Amino acid sequence: MNAVYGSLMKRLDSSQQADLRDAQRKWLQFRDAELKSIGTIVAAQYGTAVQLAASDEAMELVRARVLQLYGYEQALNGF
Repeated sequence: MNAVYGSLMKRLDSSQQADLRDAQRKWLQFRDAELKSIGTIVAAQYGTAVQLAASDEAMELVRARVLQLYGYEQALNGF
């Protein structure tokens, strides 16, 4: 995520960078809250399958953001 975010930031003007920085900070707060929620739910469950499902949910959360940032960068390329 950091690589895509950094690459995108380099291509934006200062106003766009400020907007993206603000959005990313808010997304990180959301991510942290979501991971806490996932952890709380999983802590109430038993079994390794539940733990793996929680890890998958956490990775999917970040994966979705990476794809979103990548989409923004592709939009700058005219795609």
